Amino acid sequence: MRIKQLTNIKDKEAHREIDGLGKFGIKLVFQSNNQRSKKEILYFINQLLLRISEKCFAQGADLIGHIKIHLETSAGHIGASLVQFNEEANITGDFDEIKDINITKLTLNVIVHGIWDSAVAEESKIAIEEVCKETNLGFKYEN
Repeated sequence: MRIKQLTNIKDKEAHREIDGLGKFGIKLVFQSNNQRSKKEILYFINQLLLRISEKCFAQGADLIGHIKIHLETSAGHIGASLVQFNEEANITGDFDEIKDINITKLTLNVIVHGIWDSAVAEESKIAIEEVCKETNLGFKYEN
């Protein structure tokens, strides 16, 4: 059976009513003066993912589909995901031997159940700005 593609705004709104998922994605570019230790990178990753989940749950989200980030760094690529509220992120990447890591780009994707896209976007941006300020990482949103 072929699934009918949603073609207009009304159809898309109906789909949103049915699945109840809020989604958001964004890319960040970091300033060049952001060299960090492995411990600091792991702290940043965990804090960012946990903060986004906390903020979304505070607005009414009741389930995490996933919260994922992909970091481009001087040590290679680092991926992280969170699928349960208040758990540490699952982090993968080959950076065990690296002492100092320079973050260049971050791609974030958030899917949660129970709040709309606009709320997911707003809460995610607030979390990004808070965690980057706390960890002294300067960034800009990529167009």
